[in-house]
Amino acid sequence: NISFSEMYGVIVMVDSKDFTVIYCGLDSNTNVKMKDEISQGDVIGTVSQIPCECEDEPHIHIEIKVGDRLIDPLTVIDNSN
Repeated sequence: NISFSEMYGVIVMVDSKDFTVIYCGLDSNTNVKMKDEISQGDVIGTVSQIPCECEDEPHIHIEIKVGDRLIDPLTVIDNSN
């Protein structure tokens, strides 16, 4: 799913079998389209501004959902690099 939010800018939702990763604050020219299949390491877009966090430097806001429940992204993301 690709959408736009007044608060979070361009949002790309990526579904996997275990969870949904929600990337907020992408540039409007994303590298993916609805229903595209992606793999780990694929570039889905570039960083832009997040309207509700405009005082911060450009960054990606990531949320991860299991069902309808948000979980801590660091429990899923390999941060060892």
